Amino acid sequence: LETVLEYHLTGGHGITGVYAPPYDNWLTFGSPVSHQFRFSLNASWKYRENRELFADVKVDFGENFRIQGGAGWGMKLF
Repeated sequence: LETVLEYHLTGGHGITGVYAPPYDNWLTFGSPVSHQFRFSLNASWKYRENRELFADVKVDFGENFRIQGGAGWGMKLF
């Protein structure tokens, strides 16, 4: 079982980059950078020597709220 808290900063600062409107004029008071927090919970269970069940859930907080999840089964071949 593993929990992870992440902070994502997407975009860039500076006057030499090319940005889409409304950030195409670097004299404006806008910021093309988005900030996002992510909380993840990952779990895996090795129920036999070469077989494993795993699942994860991710929750994103920021400009967009999003929940993602998945589950699977794996087998080690080598």
